[in-house]
Amino acid sequence: MAGEPAREPALELLAKSRRRVVGVKETLKRLAGHQVVAVFVAADASAALLDPVLKLAESQRVPWSRVDTMVELGRRCGIQVGAACAGVLVGESGSGDSSRGGQDANH
Repeated sequence: MAGEPAREPALELLAKSRRRVVGVKETLKRLAGHQVVAVFVAADASAALLDPVLKLAESQRVPWSRVDTMVELGRRCGIQVGAACAGVLVGESGSGDSSRGGQDANH
């Protein structure tokens, strides 16, 4: 499983999104509910922590991308602490509930 580094347009979607989740538990919960259109993971987060998120994202064909650090991902999500992962929820990609693409940053 090797995602590409997140490109600026995809990171802007994450930063501007009002419908997003931050953190492993919330991202997994929303992925399980088929509510996520894109996942972002921090390259410096524990692989053991991220593995369930990435497996579920790939099984649902949800694109995922790497961000260099947890601090950067947290900052892009508008929080003051690092984040291991985050997800953009259905409705933010502009293409409806069935969207699984439209991102520049997919694997």
